[in-house]
Amino acid sequence: MKKRLRIAALVVLAVGGLVGLSRLFDFPAFEDRDADEINGLLDPSISKFYSYSLGGFLDEEFLWRVDGDQAAIESMLLRIGLERTDKIPREFWRLCPYYWPKGSFSGAVGYRSAFFDAASRGQDGMHFFAVHDPSNSRAYVWVKSNF
Repeated sequence: MKKRLRIAALVVLAVGGLVGLSRLFDFPAFEDRDADEINGLLDPSISKFYSYSLGGFLDEEFLWRVDGDQAAIESMLLRIGLERTDKIPREFWRLCPYYWPKGSFSGAVGYRSAFFDAASRGQDGMHFFAVHDPSNSRAYVWVKSNF
């Protein structure tokens, strides 16, 4: 009887650990259409939206993956006031979750808000850095919301 309880406790602990790790890496990813941080920013024709929190208390960071047609993604990039850039910070490629790109790819187009700083907190306010992947109809957006 005690042996069965120990085995059951180990199984529960192992399953709990796997669930915890899976959420850390946002696996599986769940669509997040009603997130507070995106109100008014997404075009209604966006087909999928994923949001991953990097944490924070007053200063928060998020990673967004936005899937949709070219017009919907360009509309979102305009709404959040991003300008095209040729320089994609090295830190961008090191972010998680598992579906985040881990290195530059053919056709990657960078966009940034005026005061986005990849290496530090930056100024107060909302700041964005995005990479558009036109071949897959997708954009990856790094969001810094500083108090």
